[in-house]
Formats: sequence, structure tokens, C-alpha cells
Amino acid sequence: MAAARVATFVVTPALAAYFYNRLHHSEAYDAVPQDTKDRYIVIMTGTSSPDPDTGNMKPEAILIPKTDAHQIFWNPTESLLEWAWANKPQDILDVATTSSATCPRFS
Repeated sequence: MAAARVATFVVTPALAAYFYNRLHHSEAYDAVPQDTKDRYIVIMTGTSSPDPDTGNMKPEAILIPKTDAHQIFWNPTESLLEWAWANKPQDILDVATTSSATCPRFS
């Protein structure tokens, strides 16, 4: 029962955000500092705004704070996905597109 809750409320939303970022905003996601990824579920918006300190454009993201459970169960999984992305990005894209194709669509 506990494993199902972890999968439903921790891993699934974070995995969906990760695949969304990799499929649609991979370069912007790479620019997010690792400590931010460790503490928040990051959802890239696809827009940029000027950094008030440097004036450089920086990608905008929605940051959802991770609970302790997210950090315990999701962070190692995300690290594994990042390692796979660095070594074989096409494999991660194949999993993401296959997963999204099999998800039910809601109108």
C-alpha cells in the first residue's frame, strides 16, 4: 500500500515533469542549478526574463517544493535519468514518448 502511494503521489508527478522538461525545454532545464532541482519539482514554462543581477535572459520555471518523500524517492531516480540522458539521450526520449503515447487523454 505504501509503495502505491509513493508511486502515485511522488514518482508519477515528478516523472511527468521531468519528461515534459526533457521533451520540450531540455536546454533550459540543463541551465537550472542542481540544488534547485534537488529541492523543487521544476516545470519549465518556455519563456525567459531578464536576470535583475546580470541583465542576461534566464529561463522561467514553476518551482514546486519537494517533500521529504520526494527528495528520498525521486532525487535518486532523477539522478539516474540524468546519467542516462548524458550517455544515451535518445533512450530517454524513446521512453518519454512511449509513456506519453500510452497515457489516457482527457478532454
